[in-house]
Amino acid sequence: MALSEPSVRRLAEFDKLIEMKPLGGRWTLKPKGVVGRIALSEGILELSPKYPITNLCRMIEVVAGIPKLLESTAPMGDGSLADLLVAAFVQRTEALLATGLRRDYLEQSERLEVLRGRLDLQAHLRRPEALRTSLDCRHEQYTHDSLFNAVLRQTAESCHPRWPSLAGRVLRLRHRLATLPRSNLSPADIARFRYDRLTERYRPVHALCSLLLAGSRLDLKGQSSPGASFLIEMWPLFEKFLSCSLQARLHAPWRVATQARTTLDKTGAIKIRPDVVVYNGEKPVAVLDAKYKIRSGSAPKPADAVQVFAYARRYGVRRAWLIYPDQPAGEQVYRTHDAHNEIASYGLNFDSEWSQLQAALDRLALLVCEASRL
Repeated sequence: MALSEPSVRRLAEFDKLIEMKPLGGRWTLKPKGVVGRIALSEGILELSPKYPITNLCRMIEVVAGIPKLLESTAPMGDGSLADLLVAAFVQRTEALLATGLRRDYLEQSERLEVLRGRLDLQAHLRRPEALRTSLDCRHEQYTHDSLFNAVLRQTAESCHPRWPSLAGRVLRLRHRLATLPRSNLSPADIARFRYDRLTERYRPVHALCSLLLAGSRLDLKGQSSPGASFLIEMWPLFEKFLSCSLQARLHAPWRVATQARTTLDKTGAIKIRPDVVVYNGEKPVAVLDAKYKIRSGSAPKPADAVQVFAYARRYGVRRAWLIYPDQPAGEQVYRTHDAHNEIASYGLNFDSEWSQLQAALDRLALLVCEASRL
């Protein structure tokens, strides 16, 4: 495609996610594990997933804990991932508004002509006598002005859908939320929210807020994606999907640890962080590494095999897995020359029906359990 100089500079900010090569006055672009859209001078660059978008939405259901995500987006029809997530956010936020947003008591301090609430005596006595014509009051107001609600407005203002019908709904939603305070929360801030029986209904909506805010301001080289830009990196999503799926299938005393920071050597100089370690009680029994890439052949690349082999030796487990989003003929096991370790590759075919993908995850969980007896 032909690109203007501003667009080339813009895409250069995403060099870790998009490979650019000049070709006869034009550019060839190759996404590296990223899905979404980028706003350019020439228009919107859509980065489509390699796999059916329905499977991608179901992955997000599992990872983000958003039940029935596809049911929320079904009335909107087929479309890009960004618009499907916006559609789900709009529908669920409209449902929250229909039942009424949660209100809380918020303590406020004001200088008033008459007493309201209680007198802030210390603040009042610190003022010069000549200015004590008003009272320093502290009182509670029953209001919608909470972070639980403010993030809804922040997310609505960050949404820029391309579907005309959805864009109209977003504008109406912004108008309805305009009385709420502005906020600048990050996904990490949202993750610190705590819910009770009165606020549990906010949880899936906040999960969508976190996804949309993270995707609309993917931080690369200190830049934020403006306007209609929205990106999701697939490798962390694939990794979290793998760990969540295994955890759902392995019950106590089994447990799944993710991204545990440790070292390969006793001095602590060589730091490693395996994707998934499965424990039976306190004993590690398997290590899994998620690789969001397509294998060119049946065997894994040497660098991937050496990496997961090092993890297996560090945790003292016999078998370690490399998990790919493709489907060669079942599990393939490679035994080391000293016969102390086995490196297994396993494919999860995201081109298949969701029921088949779930069956493949069931088989993987059984293989992990069997590995504990090796």
